[in-house]
Amino acid sequence: MAVISVRKKTGYGFDSYWMDLDIFCLFRNGEPVPLPPKEFELLQILVEQRGQIVTREELISRLWPDTIVEEANLNVHISALRKVLGESPNSHKNTRIKGAAPGVFCFVAEALAGAFEMAARNFGSGTDRCAGLTILQLFQSGAI
Repeated sequence: MAVISVRKKTGYGFDSYWMDLDIFCLFRNGEPVPLPPKEFELLQILVEQRGQIVTREELISRLWPDTIVEEANLNVHISALRKVLGESPNSHKNTRIKGAAPGVFCFVAEALAGAFEMAARNFGSGTDRCAGLTILQLFQSGAI
């Protein structure tokens, strides 16, 4: 027997992605996307300041407070995040993170912030879970 639990989730939605700030997880079309903690933090900073320019120095100071970090570290995380989001380094098509100038970044995708009712379906043993799906998605898929 399936049990449906519903609770409010806070986060950001953009394109086919949902950033769940309660469990620090990124979902694409309802499926979890592997994202290391630093990339999640980086994405959160950029999405929270969407449409605004964020400097390399600001990102480094927020991601690594009280730590001396080489700029190359940020470049590695930006590159990894772009790859997770399906962006190629040489293409401007479907780009969500724009490099406005050297050392300056801007998240340009439309993002909606807020609390949404999300549903998770637990099956019998509780080991199978469809996390991060909206109630509408579960209903449309026939799961509920």
